[in-house]
Amino acid sequence: MARYGLPEIRRKSEAIVANFIAGGRP
Repeated sequence: MARYGLPEIRRKSEAIVANFIAGGRP
């Protein structure tokens, strides 16, 4: 879901996805 070219949003998206997979809540 990296539609934006901003590294901040991309990093946030990755962190949220990683947390979701780990079973945590953002």
